[in-house]
Amino acid sequence: LWESCSSDMVEKSMVAIQASVLNYDDAIKKWLPAGGSKIQEMSKVQILHHVENNTFRVVGRKLQDHDVVINCAIIPGLKYNFTSDTFHQWRDHINQKLYGLNFLNLEDAVTFGTVMSRVLEVINSYRTQAQSNVNRPSMAYTEQGSVTVARQTVNGSTTSVVQDNMEMRMDNFDPRRPIQQENSVNNSAYCSMSGAGKTVSQGTLVSSPSKPTAPMPPSVQPLIHI
Repeated sequence: LWESCSSDMVEKSMVAIQASVLNYDDAIKKWLPAGGSKIQEMSKVQILHHVENNTFRVVGRKLQDHDVVINCAIIPGLKYNFTSDTFHQWRDHINQKLYGLNFLNLEDAVTFGTVMSRVLEVINSYRTQAQSNVNRPSMAYTEQGSVTVARQTVNGSTTSVVQDNMEMRMDNFDPRRPIQQENSVNNSAYCSMSGAGKTVSQGTLVSSPSKPTAPMPPSVQPLIHI
């Protein structure tokens, strides 16, 4: 079943999986469990799409106490590294953190990594289009709803061109934005979004159900500098 984002929803979950979240400590050169835990704990990790602002972020909550361990904006230029089959990492340049995700299984790792790659492809295409628009001479842009009207004056004659609005409003990202409480980790619906000739389109995923004694992920992989 394939479905698109609904305009009346502020944030849409594109993917939800279970993984242990880690932060890299530069001082001691080691990966440590996020949130101050002494051992790795499982978290529900999602990629959320803010429909109105057209922004994306990664949010993670511990399954045990629902503490937030990730709230990271996905911005153009972010480098997402597939360090191993079940361990991925990236740097959050806004909060100056290096995150690692230790997945329970290969399926969850592939699912999350695929969606992240598609999101990055789309938002990077936005930046390319925005830079092209900025460098275009004698152009005036006016936002009208979900489109941009570009007016170009040549020899006294004004021409209007309606374009898809490709501007990423990253200034609207607020890391303090509240994260809604959730009661289930299942049936997280994917989001469908188009832009700059790229499309993020997925169906409904059923994330791994929480288990009273979930096995811990494989041992953490060594850091690759990014």
